[in-house]
Amino acid sequence: MKQIFKSLIGTALLYVILTTLAVVLTMNQFLPVMAYTVPVVFMLQKSGISYFKDIYKNNPDNVLSKICSFVFNLLSIAGILYISITHTLKVSKEPMVGVMYGVVLYALLFPVGKFIISKLMEKPISSVVLDEDGEEKEPEIANRDLALNFIKGSLIILVLFGTAEAYKSVMNSLVKTRNNNNLGLVNDMIRSRFSLTNLPVKTNRA
Repeated sequence: MKQIFKSLIGTALLYVILTTLAVVLTMNQFLPVMAYTVPVVFMLQKSGISYFKDIYKNNPDNVLSKICSFVFNLLSIAGILYISITHTLKVSKEPMVGVMYGVVLYALLFPVGKFIISKLMEKPISSVVLDEDGEEKEPEIANRDLALNFIKGSLIILVLFGTAEAYKSVMNSLVKTRNNNNLGLVNDMIRSRFSLTNLPVKTNRA
């Protein structure tokens, strides 16, 4: 029963943070940030902090975790779609490039991100504590282990963000190079056409 109240407090805290971001940021700023919701909440769930124990699970086992998992998945997917569509309309101008960017982001933030977090964030080991009646109490995790796990998870998310930005930079560079090459080809064709039309015309004189 105590864990349920802790989970509710942790969930309420996250929703307050999300609501604050939605109010403070513009839509153009809020949605890209939301793309990273899943790795952040998954990191919090794996960190060992009891308040975030039920916020996001691969296999939700209670109503709270099912609702939270659905909402956070929805926010992340909405953020990824927004980034992909915006990149298509404002940068690449090509739908396939935007689609590939969205697919890479989804793979990086969902299966790859969760796999890396699961493997690199060790579950804090806690000793068994008994209460006055000799029954096992909810184990207390050392603050040092919680802090180390939180720092490690934050670094993983920064690496995911850096990888996504690096991919975007390389992709933009390739698109720009191709556009410049196409523009150069068009200019060559225009110059060639004008040079042909400006050739002197020979006339036959009697």
